[in-house]
Amino acid sequence: MNRGRFDTLARAFFAQFFVSEQGLSDDEHRKAMCGVMAFLITPGFLIPFQLSGAFELAYLRFPDMVEPLTRLLATIFLTYSIVAVGVVAALVWDGLSFDRRDAMVLGPLPVPGPLVVRAKLAAMAVLLVLLATGVNVITALPFAAVASSHKTAAAFGRHMAAHMVATTCAVTFIFATLVTVRAFLSLLRAGQAALASLLRFALISGLLCFTVLTPTALRVTFQRVPGHRPAAHFQLAAIPPWSPTNWFLGLYEVVRGTADSGYAHSARIAIWATLLAVAAAVLTTMWGYRRQLQIALASRARRREHEPAPARAAAALARMLAGRSPAARGAAEFFVRTLIRNRPQQTPIAFNAAIGSALLVTGLLRTHAGIAAFTTPRVATLSIPLMLAYWVLVGLRTACFIPGDVEAGWVVRVGSATGTGALRRAACAALTALVVVPATLLAAAVTVPMGDPIVVARHTVFTLLVVMLMVEILTLTITFVPFTQPYRPGHAKVRALWPAYAVGALLCTVAAVKIEKWAWTDPDSFRTLLLIVAAAIVALDLAASRRGRGWSVHSREELADDSRDIAVLDIGSVVHGAHVGG
Repeated sequence: MNRGRFDTLARAFFAQFFVSEQGLSDDEHRKAMCGVMAFLITPGFLIPFQLSGAFELAYLRFPDMVEPLTRLLATIFLTYSIVAVGVVAALVWDGLSFDRRDAMVLGPLPVPGPLVVRAKLAAMAVLLVLLATGVNVITALPFAAVASSHKTAAAFGRHMAAHMVATTCAVTFIFATLVTVRAFLSLLRAGQAALASLLRFALISGLLCFTVLTPTALRVTFQRVPGHRPAAHFQLAAIPPWSPTNWFLGLYEVVRGTADSGYAHSARIAIWATLLAVAAAVLTTMWGYRRQLQIALASRARRREHEPAPARAAAALARMLAGRSPAARGAAEFFVRTLIRNRPQQTPIAFNAAIGSALLVTGLLRTHAGIAAFTTPRVATLSIPLMLAYWVLVGLRTACFIPGDVEAGWVVRVGSATGTGALRRAACAALTALVVVPATLLAAAVTVPMGDPIVVARHTVFTLLVVMLMVEILTLTITFVPFTQPYRPGHAKVRALWPAYAVGALLCTVAAVKIEKWAWTDPDSFRTLLLIVAAAIVALDLAASRRGRGWSVHSREELADDSRDIAVLDIGSVVHGAHVGG
């Protein structure tokens, strides 16, 4: 009997990894997960083939460089495996621990706690095996074939075994560490959603930065000596000694049979770190099981009491900016608290903010200025607040299409009796509190090290106006009250708008900063620039206000005003163009 219950629980926990809480259907969520895996696997599969020429050159002309080149690429693949599995673990973050649904379903049932914990651990183990196999095997085969192309079959087999052992231990270490972190975060009374989103942002940023910077991380130089063959030198960007990548590189070399005493010491650290991480994940899951269920059941009642101070400050600022209308003030607070409390709405924001941070890192590294980039008014430095604000707003637009609490939409409908224009003002106030104010403060913080008060004042004011302009443009693309509509697949047009987002990122960040720097040469030109941006804000605000009066406060199912919206299932057939009501 326990065997049957264990299998049922394990399958249910495993299925939770592929269930979306963002309003997506399970099928769409699985498709999105497959797209993420394809994005993660493709670079690792192609990199060995792209570097096959370098290995051939090393074997034929510079044989002493084969082993250093192999170690450098092994380092890249270890980092790639760690970051890739970390991103997937962040995407299935809710499934790494027991949540509110588990508490409601399992709490009343006579199911032993140890059985539930074993089923949860088994589901996570299966997910880890699938991830490790999918990410590592597809890189081990081509890399071992390319790196051992002039060696024996035994060397090929040992190289592949070293790759699989080291990368599997690496992904096990990072996965178990994230499970432990998730277990501890689930014990917190406040800030779980924000911390989870920050972690997701960090992991996705790391993946994007790795993808963008890997081609520039490896440098090949040739040293010519008269009368001798040129000597090639391979150099990889420095990795801190404390990085886990160095530990697992030692394990890689030990299994491959090419390690010295230093690598042997790193290999021992890698093995112990992996074992300790797995033990910590198991113990924290066991220890926190009952406590996690209690917190999950009480989280809704306690959330307001333990709301972080920044969340309360943002909600208060949004209410103040919304004006005197009670409907606008209440709606503004509703928008802010929905974004702060709900992880599904935070996911697209974290993803798009990670894109912006990766672009910023790339731009800053291209300047080759180091810390000096923050002491002079460079385009890459001045565009930091604009780039982050832009991509956060892109994520916010997507989040507006994800329902927060559809059942509570009646509150918005009652408040809309004074006109939906007040709701649009509330949305602008919420976006101002969440994006415009932080971006303005960041602009001041970025320019303060430059030591010129005039530069600080000019760039702060310019950033304030440009981000306000972005907010006005965003509100023009929304025709309903955010977070109150059932999710409609494809309605956000995320994929179709990506070219427009890319062009907008160029215009609103780099191009805008270049125009700003050009206007600095003449005070009158800068004042004219500010007046033009302010006039655009006023014009768009008037247009958005007129459009905002038509914001829908009813769900699409209630309106049913389009024959393409509803299809009614009949016995054995589908009746298209059906309507609700007369």
